[in-house]
Amino acid sequence: MKHGKTLAVKLPIAFPSLLCGIILNQHPEILVKEYIACKRESPLTIGARQSEGISSKTATGTMTRKEMITNLKSIITALELEEANEVT
Repeated sequence: MKHGKTLAVKLPIAFPSLLCGIILNQHPEILVKEYIACKRESPLTIGARQSEGISSKTATGTMTRKEMITNLKSIITALELEEANEVT
């Protein structure tokens, strides 16, 4: 997957717990019942340097998990549309 020119996001894999949560929700059979869940000490935050002009909430770094997932889905949708336009 490549990043679009207007929605370039500089996001290293800074939120592995979010990605693990998404993967485990989609594939619950990979979770073994002996695994112990641990709580995160602080809420997930994104630094202002990790995003470029997405929204004010992104720039301040105070997004909730649901807002972050919604934001990532909108970026993916925009990138897929841009990729489809490049193909045609």
